[in-house]
Amino acid sequence: MSRTLTLEGDITAADTPTQLTSQGSITSPSRLTPQGANAIKHIYASVAHDGAAAGGAVFLARFGGNAIQGGDQELVLAAGGHQDGQSGSDEAAVHMPPVRYLNADIEITGGDILDIEGEMAGSDLGTATIVVTVVFGNIPKGSGKLYRTREGEATAIDQKSQLTTIGSKTSPNALTVPSGTSQLSAIIVASAGNHAAAQASSGLIRLEGPGLKNGPEVVAAGSTGIGQTTGGNNVSPAVILPLGIETIRSQEILLFGEMQGSDPGAVSFGATLVFV
Repeated sequence: MSRTLTLEGDITAADTPTQLTSQGSITSPSRLTPQGANAIKHIYASVAHDGAAAGGAVFLARFGGNAIQGGDQELVLAAGGHQDGQSGSDEAAVHMPPVRYLNADIEITGGDILDIEGEMAGSDLGTATIVVTVVFGNIPKGSGKLYRTREGEATAIDQKSQLTTIGSKTSPNALTVPSGTSQLSAIIVASAGNHAAAQASSGLIRLEGPGLKNGPEVVAAGSTGIGQTTGGNNVSPAVILPLGIETIRSQEILLFGEMQGSDPGAVSFGATLVFV
């Protein structure tokens, strides 16, 4: 039988982990994982920012604490951008329905504390509000998935920009294929422009390095555009793209973001690799 845990909070500064500890009127809900459960089966999450400042950012959720096996698991949730409107112009409201990561299959220990953090990586867009629901359940022992995330910004057309950070983690260890896994089963991607120019572009995520058995790969990462530089506001939910790419254990994978088309100013990219 499944159980859920929902936590929410406000992120008020860029590149600063914010622990989610409340649930609306319930200010201190229990964060104990259910006895008998051994996995986070599903994750539902949404985020929005108030556009108090211009720029672009990637929004992350981090799952940690004693309950998580295999170390912190970080997932991209969305990317957002904002450009201040001209005096007298209207800016669109930001709305994001929950992203759904079904069969997330993060291995846990039942009866231990689960920590969930939200983070706004990149520019400080003001205040962001975030809510995360996890669904606990069971999976065969040893069949869990492992997640590895990077994010960054591209500022020039047709030039790849390496994604090297995870918000506040400015110098993480090399992104290597985890031991005990055999393939890159999926990638979670999100991108958003900062609307600094009235242009449109499409985004790519490039995967390179010795951890890819059959060489480099490229996936679509979304498109962005605006007709007039009178201000803009957006949040683009992340999407999960199934892959099934063979990997080489303990070898490094490099991630790059790239925008092509016309130069919209800058594009924020986030990517989470899903290993099984």
